Amino acid sequence: MSRLVTFGCSHVYGLELDDCLTVDHPPSKLGFSTTLAKMLNREELNRSDTGAGSRQIAATVLDTEFQSTDIVVINWSNISRRGIWNGVYWEQLASWNTDKSWKKYYAKYHHTSDDILDFFMNVNLANLFLESKVEKVVNSVHRDSCNVTTYPLSWNSVNFDIIFHTTEFYYKELKGGHPDQRTHDLFAERLFKLINE
Repeated sequence: MSRLVTFGCSHVYGLELDDCLTVDHPPSKLGFSTTLAKMLNREELNRSDTGAGSRQIAATVLDTEFQSTDIVVINWSNISRRGIWNGVYWEQLASWNTDKSWKKYYAKYHHTSDDILDFFMNVNLANLFLESKVEKVVNSVHRDSCNVTTYPLSWNSVNFDIIFHTTEFYYKELKGGHPDQRTHDLFAERLFKLINE
């Protein structure tokens, strides 16, 4: 059976939906990934991880075995996240991290220009890798990073097909800031239309 393979952070994971209230649960079966797979009549492979940044997402893409009939949807997350691979698991560094050394690093070295460079390098690497491996790739961007699409670097070759954006009428947040059930359903519908254009 042909597959839908999805990548991203907690938005793709379906965190806060009724069957995925904490990071200890497996990815939600109520999120847009499962809904879209059913709409497309495809097997679902959800390779997302809560808190993932663009580096972790790109590395996960490179570490996945693909089939030529796969449709891939990547929801690129917040540009300021930093993923560190320690050889066993990803240490995710972002605004929620309270570690003192991370806060010192962030205060001293963080710069939006570096975030943008890192983001576009990872996006382009993943898409170049997928170029001849799968049937179709859809790139979406996390609502918190949608402004990055207005600052594309001269060598960027990737267009974002869709944005998970707070200012759009369909986006509603749950208590922890994740999209609600209706938002997931509507996003699946939008992706379905986009894939079938």
